[in-house]
Amino acid sequence: MKPLFDTYGESYDEVMKKSIGFMGQKHDYYTQAKADCILDVLQRLHDGDTRELKVLDVGCGVGKTDGFLFPGLGELAGVDISPVSIEQARRENPQVHYESYDGKSLPFADGTFDAAFLICVLHHVVPAAREALLREVRRILRPGGVLLIFEHNPFNPLTRLVVARCEFDRDAQLLSRHLSARILEETGVPVFEQRYILVSPFRLKGAGWVEYKCRRIPLGAQYYVAGRKPG
Repeated sequence: MKPLFDTYGESYDEVMKKSIGFMGQKHDYYTQAKADCILDVLQRLHDGDTRELKVLDVGCGVGKTDGFLFPGLGELAGVDISPVSIEQARRENPQVHYESYDGKSLPFADGTFDAAFLICVLHHVVPAAREALLREVRRILRPGGVLLIFEHNPFNPLTRLVVARCEFDRDAQLLSRHLSARILEETGVPVFEQRYILVSPFRLKGAGWVEYKCRRIPLGAQYYVAGRKPG
């Protein structure tokens, strides 16, 4: 069966504009916020220096996040089940290594990466297959490697409206932060940090302070859960 996102490889930006345009912000605002979170977590774990790290974007789509990440990392790769999206990602980010895969076996050897992240991927995966996917991501991480999960916050009404308006989220089954953390723990990747993000859809003075204070309150549009492979 043709992957869902093959249909939107060329029209991703337009679909996102239709689904979130009423919020008054371009999609890049939300994408950069997540990229900033990834870099922040990795910098805190590696004494501020991420230039030697090898990182994998699982379910990279058309590579929107990668454009904000690459200058701060040593090496960045992305995988997706949609060949059309991968081709678009290669055009957008020629400095990133992209590969399509079957959604089951990642095309990398054990312990290849220092970190991996999944941005709004798990809500497209049937619940019974989520743990298997994360175990496969765990396999390609080095001991001590970081695994970050970003997902929509199902308790945020505006987020639910955006998901309902988005064409390629018609199969979405949203996960609570608690559920994402539990799956990560059951995969054998102990969680060390959880945080709600994007409390405000605008860049306002003092927004960083508000984000920090509300990081444990389910007000943000999205959240992340970060775990670390033992060893």
